[in-house]
Amino acid sequence: RTPHAMRSYSILLLNSALIELISAIGNGLSSARVGFGPDGTLITLYVGPCSLVGVQLCHISYCVHLFSKCQGYLILLQSFCFRLYIISVNPSLHASPTRMMTLLISAVLYAP
Repeated sequence: RTPHAMRSYSILLLNSALIELISAIGNGLSSARVGFGPDGTLITLYVGPCSLVGVQLCHISYCVHLFSKCQGYLILLQSFCFRLYIISVNPSLHASPTRMMTLLISAVLYAP
């Protein structure tokens, strides 16, 4: 059974799983190859299934992939801080963060 102090951690696990799923879908759709042109410009070539629909969908799915990767790193940092807080704080003095507080902190991290 999950310890009471770690029950709100399930929100972070679910959040991380959803972000990684979105990242995988975005990467699978776009499958971008990035290179440099002869004049030093950045060239992005989309070779995924979205290239059958249009370059705009490819660009959007690639942006979604990059955004979700950045969010994944923020969630990783939040998870580390959560576990550090649970380990370092004396449970008799402080209560562990509630699920609502964990959800609120996760929502704040989504703000740009």
